[in-house]
Amino acid sequence: MEDFDEQKRYEEFAARLREAHRRVRALPGDEAAKEALGRRLIAIANLAKRDVPRAARRLERLLTDVETRERLSRGVSGSEN
Repeated sequence: MEDFDEQKRYEEFAARLREAHRRVRALPGDEAAKEALGRRLIAIANLAKRDVPRAARRLERLLTDVETRERLSRGVSGSEN
């Protein structure tokens, strides 16, 4: 059962990593910023080879940054509900 749970966590991480890649590619505007986010994705993928939980935490921080950039590109502030 533990192996199943671990496999599920890896699959969820991989899905989140694919989602992050798709969202970074879809960001409008500054190509340099998108390249920097892409480099962060590569670093996270490399870290996942050794430490998936730590890579997952870094991925969540990156997704938060991407979400902020998406919100700013739409002109929506984070204080709205």
